[in-house]
Amino acid sequence: MANLPRNSAVLVLAWPEVTARGEEGIIKFLRTIGVVKNVNMMVGHAAMMIAEGSSLRYYDFGRYITPRRMGRIRSAETDPALTFATVPKWDEQGRLTNIDAVCRELDAKSAQTHGEGLLQLSVYYTPDVFKVEAKARDLQFGGLIGYHGLDPKQTNCARFVQTSLLAGIDHEPTHYSRYKRPVTYTAPTPYFNVLAAAQDGERYLEWRNGHAEWKQAPLIKAWWDVTANIFASVSRSKTGHLHRDEVVGKLDEPSVRPEGVPHDSLYLGGIGEGAWYRIQPSADRVLEGQRHTYAGEHDFTGHFEAEEALVRQLGQSEARLVHDSHFGWLTIEQSNGLKHRAYRTKND
Repeated sequence: MANLPRNSAVLVLAWPEVTARGEEGIIKFLRTIGVVKNVNMMVGHAAMMIAEGSSLRYYDFGRYITPRRMGRIRSAETDPALTFATVPKWDEQGRLTNIDAVCRELDAKSAQTHGEGLLQLSVYYTPDVFKVEAKARDLQFGGLIGYHGLDPKQTNCARFVQTSLLAGIDHEPTHYSRYKRPVTYTAPTPYFNVLAAAQDGERYLEWRNGHAEWKQAPLIKAWWDVTANIFASVSRSKTGHLHRDEVVGKLDEPSVRPEGVPHDSLYLGGIGEGAWYRIQPSADRVLEGQRHTYAGEHDFTGHFEAEEALVRQLGQSEARLVHDSHFGWLTIEQSNGLKHRAYRTKND
């Protein structure tokens, strides 16, 4: 048995009512011939939180300020709006006791997490949280990742959570096998991740508008759930309420710049989220970077270290800011196509 840290758990999260745009080739083909009625599909959103001692840390993956077919891993390190103030509380057995407080803060941060509607949550005590988080951070440091729901060489929100969890449950063969071979057509879903953590007599939580209900369900229910969603995608009556799929999220710059966004800001888009960036030299080797949300709200201001030549080239329009830029680092592309990271200074 692994020597796991006391007072620790992974909160496995799913918002099953969230839609995501299907960019896979098979989805586009079925939309073209009229089988699929809308490529905005109700597949849900997955995320996880590391509860360890008095700290609560959020991670997810999505197409947030990324090129069209790419995604990135978010946390408070890259997106400070994902910082959670709730302090985990534990009983003498090391079980989390203030889950309602966590759910209320998740509700309050729905605009930042992009998790809306019904929340499903499992408190998973089996994983080694240090290994889970180390895997998540390693993937995050790698930068942009191809977004795909079916290709295991790429990832989506549910596969990111699955991959991170697998790194922390290798000491439990039954749990590892359960996650390694999902019952949901070989690809994990947000609901599958929650259910897989709530087997062997454990329960999962369903939370909506402040009301909590603990449930149990066999793993096969995740298969029925994804099957029902597949059939719903070919029904005009069940897709009529979804956003029209002619508009590709927030990839394109809005026609009107929101108030409060500096006039010299650059827009970087994404299917799930876009934002405005402004960078300027602060010293010979330091850049000041600001980000405003799609709606124009100030998101962060940070200072980032870069080579002196790179700072100079930015000032002379010989280099530019590109995707894979956030509070953790900025990505600068030179005129010759080479890309460099400018990491946030330790003082910020």
